[in-house]
Amino acid sequence: MHTNQSEDEHVFYNVKPRASCKATRRSSLPPFISTSISAPQHRSFLAMGQYWYLANLDKAQQLYMSKLGETFFDCPLSECVLLGRVPTLELLPYFEPPPLAPSIVKQTGINGLPDKLLDKIFSYLYDGGQCIRLALTGRRYWNLARPHIRQSITDYIKSLSWAGDRIICIGDYTEEDDLPRALQADKQFAGKDLYELVDEDFTSVPSGLEGRGMLGGNILRSKLGEVLSNAWMGDEFAFGPSSIFTDCIPVEEIEANKLVLRNLSKHEYVQYSRLPMSKSKSCEVDLALAAQSQICWSSDPSTSMWCAGNVTRGSWAGDRLDIAPIEEVKNGEDAGQTISLRYTSPLALSCLEVQKERFQFGFKSMSVCPSEISGASIGASRTAALELEQSSLHSA
Repeated sequence: MHTNQSEDEHVFYNVKPRASCKATRRSSLPPFISTSISAPQHRSFLAMGQYWYLANLDKAQQLYMSKLGETFFDCPLSECVLLGRVPTLELLPYFEPPPLAPSIVKQTGINGLPDKLLDKIFSYLYDGGQCIRLALTGRRYWNLARPHIRQSITDYIKSLSWAGDRIICIGDYTEEDDLPRALQADKQFAGKDLYELVDEDFTSVPSGLEGRGMLGGNILRSKLGEVLSNAWMGDEFAFGPSSIFTDCIPVEEIEANKLVLRNLSKHEYVQYSRLPMSKSKSCEVDLALAAQSQICWSSDPSTSMWCAGNVTRGSWAGDRLDIAPIEEVKNGEDAGQTISLRYTSPLALSCLEVQKERFQFGFKSMSVCPSEISGASIGASRTAALELEQSSLHSA
């Protein structure tokens, strides 16, 4: 993975093939390649063929990935999406109103309305810019607007984040009646071609959201600043975005090895400190890549890359995912089950294979055992980080 990737380098994700018809691509396969062939037990079938979308099923957003092997280790889920759980925003500062001066003049217009009615007016100002403009006309309005501005900003950053949403990486060889378990009971997708639904009805993911498997508070502040700048465009009295608004988004400086990837649907999680590192390819294995390895879904095993196992039948496809501090899992209700990921990657093209096991904090942690395929040593666990984590958990 290239850590200094520019926005221009993301463009290839959304360059769609000229032939978007599934039937056309299937019929163009060489006769010796069967689209119904089952995957070998320890290999993902390497063939010409299917294209992929990374999709948010709740926000109806998508990111075109071309063939899986071409973009998998550029990790679009890390480079273009925020998975960090949406933080709780702080209220804007309260300004003590000046003491009331005795006056015999009755206030008229909006100034004469009681606070309850003004609060109602703010509740109908869905545009955050309008709400802020009215709030800036006086301390009374500012103090009444504080919770409404916070809600407006919260709604905005939730629209950017994929945290807690149902996520899938769908291949275009997926049959209509072949849905992951998480979606089988959902009437919204019954009898539909999920790939075509994503292709035709979903919108592109917003740009500039390089979460990189972290919480992403600074990114959210930056995006809010852009929105506030646009809100004031054309206003001769505009002063640009103020930190008084962006600072209400908390930025948590949490080290990567203290984060976990949570499956909110299955109440499982992956610890960053257990993710292995690749010696054969210069890319970082972060929590977003771990998530991407478990959400791919297709009826056909072709991926345009060699990897251990069948990555196209992801056990987390369509589940709700997010990234959060490990302390929230440790102290929360879902501290009962963990996932250990094993990195098995021959010749620089790899996927992550999941192994499930019950785990309680305070018990001995599972080790991550790298595999060897074709005589190539292809992975190594972060043993030092894991030992440090075990020590901190036992001392807690």
